[in-house]
Amino acid sequence: MVLGGAWQILDVGRQERFFTEHQRTALATIYETCAAADCDRPYAWSELHHEDPWSKGGLTDLDRAVPLCGYHHRKMHDPGYHHQITRDAHVDGLEHGRGAKTVRFTLRV
Repeated sequence: MVLGGAWQILDVGRQERFFTEHQRTALATIYETCAAADCDRPYAWSELHHEDPWSKGGLTDLDRAVPLCGYHHRKMHDPGYHHQITRDAHVDGLEHGRGAKTVRFTLRV
């Protein structure tokens, strides 16, 4: 486990499947909305998606979380769509020193 300030657990590896409230709070410092491009759903409504699927060994670590509204989270798992995740430049104060992710979807042909 990796701890943030005040002994908050920010990375739990394979110990837990679901992201913690401390992880959710840490991500709120860089996200205002769903990570999908042009989505205006508030971050507070988001579900935290594992960038690397939990079922395939993905970790429940802050760096691998992607906040998505329910619609875009379902779209992420829809085999009819391809997705690309990019990351903004560094954001001061974020534990892992990385910026927000943006997800773009394209229809598979």
